[in-house]
Amino acid sequence: RAMISNEGLAQLTPTESVFYNRKQRLQRDLSVLSVALHVRNRAPRTVTLLDALSASGVRALRYALEVPALGTVIANDASDSAVRMVCTNARLNGFVATHVDDLHATMGDGDVGG
Repeated sequence: RAMISNEGLAQLTPTESVFYNRKQRLQRDLSVLSVALHVRNRAPRTVTLLDALSASGVRALRYALEVPALGTVIANDASDSAVRMVCTNARLNGFVATHVDDLHATMGDGDVGG
């Protein structure tokens, strides 16, 4: 059974095979706040956000969970194991994840891909 970690509103199952740096939580906190401010200032226009090289998907998940006004969140990674981890973590957070191809998966009301 995988260990579940919490960060912000997101839950994830970090593994050694996919990059996740716990020490970067403050930077992720700040990026979530920055995106929330940007989205608020662009209302009512829809915002699509890309989390490139998303690894575990924690940043994309936090955007999707903590900035509900976002239209779409897309995460991608060149690593197949990272894409699988994004899908696993998406499901853990109540999104329906679909692995579309080697670089992209979609989930939930918005899209969060791996």
